[in-house]
Amino acid sequence: GTPTYATGGITAFTVSTPGVFTVNPTYLTQSETSGNGGNFALTSPTFTAFPVIKKITLPFTVTNAVDPMSGCQLDGFGLLTQSGTNIFWQSDEGDITAWDALNFNSATGDPDNIVALAQQHREIFIFKEHDTEVWINAGVTGFTFQRLTSVFIETGLAASASVSSIGETLILLSKTTTGEGIVVQLRGYAPTRISTHAIEHAIQAE
Repeated sequence: GTPTYATGGITAFTVSTPGVFTVNPTYLTQSETSGNGGNFALTSPTFTAFPVIKKITLPFTVTNAVDPMSGCQLDGFGLLTQSGTNIFWQSDEGDITAWDALNFNSATGDPDNIVALAQQHREIFIFKEHDTEVWINAGVTGFTFQRLTSVFIETGLAASASVSSIGETLILLSKTTTGEGIVVQLRGYAPTRISTHAIEHAIQAE
């Protein structure tokens, strides 16, 4: 039969000469039109299977499958942690499928490992086991992100999936130097305890 595709949910048109597809097309790219109103002809249509899942080859070997990786993006760059290390990687600009083997850096304010990344106010917060660093897009060639050396937050992250962006701040499950879990809110670069003793007791019981 002749397939019919909705255009923006308003009208529909018919492809008068159906072709043969290796997969069922679910997305149409309108390459060129002629005419106007209800009388237009679509020429040179391009059909694409959508969504497209593309395998990404990373420039490093995952040696510790237990520790999860964490990622975020800023200014068209993807950033990804290397599990069990203080190393994180940067993708090519505008293409998170391309990762140069030389585009990596280390969060070395302290030698502990990275737990998670988060982006807030166009800054990259690198949450580590015992502390947090802040990096920005400095616009330099190669690895474009550079650390804000004036900022060093002596608060670590207890769980990689516990960081949330709430309004203009980040909230996370942190831990004290003795390993006790507390919920903190980053107000600027200052961590402020927002959990109660009852919540912290419940966290410790888990």
